[in-house]
This record gives sequence, structure tokens and C-alpha cells, in this order.
Amino acid sequence: MIPPSKDEDMSLLGRLVNRDRQAGRADPQPPAGRDEGRLNREKDLSNAIDAIRLLVEADPPEGLAEATMDRIAGARGAQAAMTRRELSGRPRPTLSLTELAAAVVAALLLLAIIIPSVQTANRRSLRNACLGRMGQIGSGLLAYSIDNSDMLPSGSPDTVRWLPQDGRPAGSNSSGLFKLITGGYVPSPSVFQCPAVGGDGTAPRPDMADFQSPRQISYSYQHAMGRPGICTHSNALGGMTDRMAILADSSPVFAGGYFKPEKVRSARSENHDGQGQNILYLDWHVAWSESPEAGVRNNNIYLAEGVTEYRGCEKPASDYDSFLLPDFVPAAGKK
Repeated sequence: MIPPSKDEDMSLLGRLVNRDRQAGRADPQPPAGRDEGRLNREKDLSNAIDAIRLLVEADPPEGLAEATMDRIAGARGAQAAMTRRELSGRPRPTLSLTELAAAVVAALLLLAIIIPSVQTANRRSLRNACLGRMGQIGSGLLAYSIDNSDMLPSGSPDTVRWLPQDGRPAGSNSSGLFKLITGGYVPSPSVFQCPAVGGDGTAPRPDMADFQSPRQISYSYQHAMGRPGICTHSNALGGMTDRMAILADSSPVFAGGYFKPEKVRSARSENHDGQGQNILYLDWHVAWSESPEAGVRNNNIYLAEGVTEYRGCEKPASDYDSFLLPDFVPAAGKK
């Protein structure tokens, strides 16, 4: 069906009325036996159906899609602008000088608490690592004594001088400990290096009989010069082996292999920032002590009993006098 042109004068409603008039002339009377009301309803239904069929699908105006998208974009832009205005209208958080100063003070107080705690934990960790290495040395000394008739290794047997003086060379007390390396009684030479100090990882050569630098040993050993050594079952010690110190962190009195009189009254090892020292006792236990007066009868483990001035040939006052000699003695005339 061809839709009516736009110039046609007859409207849709007029066309329907005209058709009804023509139908009325053709059939002025309803058929016999049919209800006039029902006939009217059928006509109304027929008119509605014909009206729907006569509807024309109008073309959308040009640019409708573009106009719709532009309107959507405009609505979004308006919403974004409104949001920005709302945000810009909010008051910005500000800090007064007093509040800022309080925040700075709080941060400084927090750092003042945290930093010392971290440092303390680090020192404790290094101290425990040092204690573990000293325990390994103790195990090596015990094994050595079992293989050598209960005797601990001794230093230079032909001299009692342990500090060089007036051009006279000194013997080596630390050569006794070096026997634990050459004899395979310790797992590694590094056990003689305190973790808090660090050290030298140079492996000993077969022809060596002693440590070659202070960075290879960080511990002081009981006086063992000019005598066969210390007996682990000495009758003189009796039940005092748990107080007989035989090894400890480096002696501060003879640091670097030279006597330092100013350290006599404050003789705590410098391995742990002067806080104290780990000590190995003759019953093979290791303990931390803040004081050097930790030997038998509380004697100072770094000093010969009753002696405050040293020329480098002093000896322990008795078999139970702990007198830990310097960990390393340089050649005569060298500092």
C-alpha cells in the first residue's frame, strides 16, 4: 500500500468516515438475525485496525544521533563541573605551627625510642654470635686436652716474655690457640674472630705456627708461657673450675700488644663497645659479664693479681689466677 502524500487534504479520520458512509449506502440495514450493538463493535474494531494500517512511519530528523550524544556529553560535563565546585568549596585541612611542632616532637621522641632499641638488639645479636664462637673454641680446647693428657695448649715454651720491650722480642701466647687450627680442633680459623669486631678470612698455611695479624684473632687466652700448659684437672682448682676464666674477649689493657696503664681501672673489653665481655671458663661454659672481676674470688681476669704496672714478663699469682694475655703481639719495635 502506497502511503498518502503530504499534500492530500483528506485526514485519516475523514477517510474512515467516508468509508463508513459508503458502507452504509451499500448495506443500510443490518443482516437479519445480527445484533446491532455487536455490529457497531465490529465496525469500531475494523476502523481501529484500518487506522493502524494507514499510519506512516516517519523518518527521524537529520542529526538526531549526534544531537543525543552531544546532550549526553553535556550532561556529563555539567556533572563533573558540579563535582569540582563541591570539592573546591570544602575547607582544606591545615596545621597550625603549634600542631606541627607537636608532630615533630612526637616523631623525634619515637626515633629516640626506636633507634636505641635497634642498636641494643644489634649489640645483643653480635654478643650472642660471639658467645657461640667462643663455645666452639671451648669445644676445641676440650678435645685437645683429651688428646694431650688433660693439658691445654701452651704458648712459646722457651720464654716468659709476652710483650716486646727495649728491643727484646716477645714470645707468642696466642700460638697455643693456633694449635687448634693446625690440629683440626676447630671448624674454621674464623671462630677466633669476634663478629662484633670482624676479621680477616685468610686461611693459615701449613708452615705457619701463629696468627699473622690482630684481625685474625679477637680473644685473649690464659697465660701459658714458659710452662707446659694448664691442667684441666688441677688439684689447686678443686671445685672452682666454673670460675676459672681461660678465654675472653680481647684484653683492653694490652690492646694492640702494648701496655695501656689508663685501662687498668676500667678493664672491660672493647670488642663490645666497652659494655662487657664473653668469658669461657674451665668447666667449658660461656657467660657474659659486664665486669672484668669475674674470675676466682672475683679477681680481674685481665690482670695478674696484685699487679698494676707491666713490663711484659709478669706471671699469674697462682694456679687459679686468671691472667688473660693480649690476643696478638706484633714484632718488636712495630706498633
